[in-house]
Amino acid sequence: MTEKRSKKTRLDGASKGEIERTFRSIRERFLNPLDLNSVHSLEEFNHLFMDHIRTCNTSYHGGIGEIPIERWRRTQHQVRIPESMEWLDTCFLNRVTRRVNKDST
Repeated sequence: MTEKRSKKTRLDGASKGEIERTFRSIRERFLNPLDLNSVHSLEEFNHLFMDHIRTCNTSYHGGIGEIPIERWRRTQHQVRIPESMEWLDTCFLNRVTRRVNKDST
């Protein structure tokens, strides 16, 4: 298989691991302990999940050494707002050209 990547493509293993870590934490801390028989609707599930997220964001986090919502409030002025939707699309431009063999490899 031959693969060409645009110069704007960034494949960073550490950054991909961060989102996987988030999903793992949700599964381990919220989904696994949850008794699904006690949940009777999607709305109820959503409320339980939002309560879980709220608890996480308002509790001390050892990795950052503070409460996440307090850190957000302290640093939110550093967040850059996209210039436009077109600019944002360009930032996330990712094109990959591939050649696939007849045996699907």
